[in-house]
Amino acid sequence: MQTNAHGHDRVERLNHWVHVGNMALLLLSGFQIHAPGFNIFQSMSNARLVHFVSMYMFLAVGVIHVYQFFVLGKYKVAMPRLSDVGSLVAEVQYYLFLRSDEPPYEKYNALQKFTYAGIFALAVLMSILGFVLYWPESLASAAMLLGGLAAVRQFHYLIAWAYVLFVGVHLYMISITDLQLLVAMVTGRRARGVQG
Repeated sequence: MQTNAHGHDRVERLNHWVHVGNMALLLLSGFQIHAPGFNIFQSMSNARLVHFVSMYMFLAVGVIHVYQFFVLGKYKVAMPRLSDVGSLVAEVQYYLFLRSDEPPYEKYNALQKFTYAGIFALAVLMSILGFVLYWPESLASAAMLLGGLAAVRQFHYLIAWAYVLFVGVHLYMISITDLQLLVAMVTGRRARGVQG
């Protein structure tokens, strides 16, 4: 028997899909800035414009996420806790096919909690590095502290690849688990199997 259970509210879903589109623009424009031969936006000035506009959208989405997390209480279900470490090991075993049953969880499993916390930390670091690159004269002392502009550029680029890796793993994990999770991110509700 299937019953509907709330998955994600409208703001959370809208924020997610805006973030998906925005990250695609950030990554593609960033790759063109890094490697001009990767000419997807036709000119470097177009790529830079798309990157800078998307950067501010990235920050706006981040502010909304922080508001949802701390003010609206999403942290209650999404914040990783020390007690999640045991479940984290079991989740990894499950996704590596070393365990047949997935550990029980509420809205987010332990692996999601720790991964999303890590992605948020990377987002903060990526933003700092991006602003150092955006305002190299004004933030010259920060650039020097981080090893110079060349090092900042490389770190920024490597974090972009970490995002690409995250997206690939994220899509893979959605594809091998319950596709109702994807439905929940589109419709806000997901059907859960209920014993009874």
